[in-house]
Amino acid sequence: MKKSTFCQTRKPDITYPCKWEFRLIGKDSNKICLAISELIEQEHQLSPSNSSKGGKYHSLCLDLIVESEEIRYRYYQELKNHPDIIMVI
Repeated sequence: MKKSTFCQTRKPDITYPCKWEFRLIGKDSNKICLAISELIEQEHQLSPSNSSKGGKYHSLCLDLIVESEEIRYRYYQELKNHPDIIMVI
């Protein structure tokens, strides 16, 4: 059976430094903002995104320049492991 090219798992070709967006989801947007200020020291832009229908979950977009894959992955891990952030996309 022929493998679909869409489903192949290969790393994307990313040229660093580059602008990167993380979408952060949590229950309290103020706590997400505080978490970002604790973890991200470099210049960044934060903007509100969506809230769930019942208002229980909120998402914010974090835009910043990442210098390397290692830094991008470190930010992802630190954000993902913060107790006030439920999900990082």
